[in-house]
Amino acid sequence: MRKIVKNTFVILSSCISLVINAQDYHFSQIDRNALLYNPASTGMFNGYEKFSISHRNQWLGAGTQFMTSLASAELTLGKGVRNEKAHMGIGILLLNDVGGDSRFGNKTGGISFSGIVPINTQNQISAGLQTAFTNRSADLSRVTFLSQWNGTILDPTIPSGEENGMTSFSYLDASAGFNYKFGQSQKKSNS
Repeated sequence: MRKIVKNTFVILSSCISLVINAQDYHFSQIDRNALLYNPASTGMFNGYEKFSISHRNQWLGAGTQFMTSLASAELTLGKGVRNEKAHMGIGILLLNDVGGDSRFGNKTGGISFSGIVPINTQNQISAGLQTAFTNRSADLSRVTFLSQWNGTILDPTIPSGEENGMTSFSYLDASAGFNYKFGQSQKKSNS
């Protein structure tokens, strides 16, 4: 009995999504950048192709800036006129996120694939895979530290005593996702 309860708990907890609060990219309209957050959303839109460009520039008056830019393109393959048959979505994204005096940032390029199955005219489910290549970098020579205070001002010529452990590095990332979409059927009006 104990094993059945344990296995049931593991299955249920793997099927439930948890909400995690964290700092993410600075876009305010995440519904326009769904490809960035869930690869299963690739191709889940009305139409056959979709191109998006988003840019956000924050903290202009603070002496430092945080800029995030994203360009993405999506295409559906095998989609019916009435969206009544299973089809595939393919997408590509390019992301540049840079911020602060150190110019800490990410440059990412990725590709997504999804399979979309319409349940009926209002419901769809999909599963997707995404792989991306990211380069992360920073320039700590542009940053001043408290140890560079000379009594009057921060003097960047004084050695900071800080080890520069931040080097540029790259990595390959992969993700998978599931998506359920409920949409009301569109009615045309003759007015």
